[in-house]
Amino acid sequence: MKSLLKTKWTLWEHRSKSPDDERWMDQFYDVAVVDTVEKLWLLLGHYPAPSSLFAGHKSGDPPPLLKRGERVSRVLGLCLFKDPVPPETRAVDSEGMAWTGLRSILDIDTSFEALPKYDKVWQRLLLTLVGEEYVASDKVNGIWLANRTRKNSVTSSTSSIRLRIELWWASSLHECQAEELKDALVKAVGHESLNTGWRIR
Repeated sequence: MKSLLKTKWTLWEHRSKSPDDERWMDQFYDVAVVDTVEKLWLLLGHYPAPSSLFAGHKSGDPPPLLKRGERVSRVLGLCLFKDPVPPETRAVDSEGMAWTGLRSILDIDTSFEALPKYDKVWQRLLLTLVGEEYVASDKVNGIWLANRTRKNSVTSSTSSIRLRIELWWASSLHECQAEELKDALVKAVGHESLNTGWRIR
């Protein structure tokens, strides 16, 4: 017997842009659909940690190149979104209604040496979203962890790394609910510095 989740989720990789890309979603690779507890733990146990995707083996090395199908590129971000919502700001459902509303954004400056601790932050964010045991969980569309290192994350030769956490939620979510939701996620990841610095786009 499988332990079904309340909601089906899709893990996406945001890949570095190719000259052949014509649409925004051409830069995304759907890694896995997660609809059971068993699939979630399989994903957490076997999929590479963000630190191994966003940086090389030693400080100053560029992120690794990965092959997906015929495409070889770098991973610029990881997204977990409710199925069938895509990680696209202008996406609409079959009735023409917008799926995504606003994004709460948190930029974090860290170092190559400290990057691995955000693997746990990412894991806790995933567990918090999938568990849906927080305020207005039905209004949340997804979470995004991005490598926003300047000189772009493909060729960066610096040991300073900028991460961005984006919480995507429906426009119908009230501002006070959004604040409660962010506080709940901060508490879930156990990272005090995430209490400040959120902005909305």
